[in-house]
Amino acid sequence: MLRAADAERTPHDRARSAHELLGQFLFQFVALIFERKTTESEVLQAVRELGGDVAWVPILLDARQLFFHNAASWMAVGRIQADPPQFDLLLLKHNVEVLQPNDYLHFRDCRAIQRGLASSVKKIAIWIVNEIGAVEHEEADEEGP
Repeated sequence: MLRAADAERTPHDRARSAHELLGQFLFQFVALIFERKTTESEVLQAVRELGGDVAWVPILLDARQLFFHNAASWMAVGRIQADPPQFDLLLLKHNVEVLQPNDYLHFRDCRAIQRGLASSVKKIAIWIVNEIGAVEHEEADEEGP
């Protein structure tokens, strides 16, 4: 149910990215199940240790504001290789005539974010199962034979 203050907010204000929702779930899950706090760095370290790539996280965090504030309304095509010719869509951060590297986000980065998040979710599931196993093992050790 919406509160009065929420009714004044736009859907974009209420929206949360999958990354943020996953983070909130993990923080609450760890607090409830393991009775401890966790941090984003701990989770990212666990993903790395399980062979996951988290290079997409800074790209997402940088681009997130761009997407949530409807600022990415311009597109361009960029040539990323001359011979043989290869092109990629560019999401422009603002309307420009001469592109500079900080003026756009490559669409390939968006695909990397999508793949990275999907892969990380799998690694996080493994991490949670491992953490549950560690707690069960610790509790069995406390109970003794």
